[in-house]
Amino acid sequence: MLSVICICIVDRDNQPLVCRIFDIEEKESLQFAVYSSLDLIDRKLSSDLNSNEAYIGYLGPAISIKYEYEIYGYSSFSHIKVIAILQDHPEDEDELKKLLNEIYNTYVDTLCNPFLLHTVETPKLLQRIDDLIYQAKTSN
Repeated sequence: MLSVICICIVDRDNQPLVCRIFDIEEKESLQFAVYSSLDLIDRKLSSDLNSNEAYIGYLGPAISIKYEYEIYGYSSFSHIKVIAILQDHPEDEDELKKLLNEIYNTYVDTLCNPFLLHTVETPKLLQRIDDLIYQAKTSN
């Protein structure tokens, strides 16, 4: 079971493409944590140039007024990043790795749509991300 409260997909220029925040009260803190984690991802990627692994893993804590969160990252070969902020440490990190990979693949599927107009943040993509998060929260 994963307690994901924020998922963001960020492009190669560190511009957010999609950001789903499931705790509205902490929206600004979570957005700040996402932006802060981009530097951590860049440092990890530049220090481990020989890695073929897209899953980066634990990036560090994010502390807000109410909670302490954990930030995890994923970076594709095309430098698209998926950042997850969790309330608790995941019981099974492989489950989180799978979730981030599925979210990335959902993003790629959306990009491959020949009818995609101006934004990647389509209702279908958002619903699919929400469904994946819900499945991760309710799985055992």
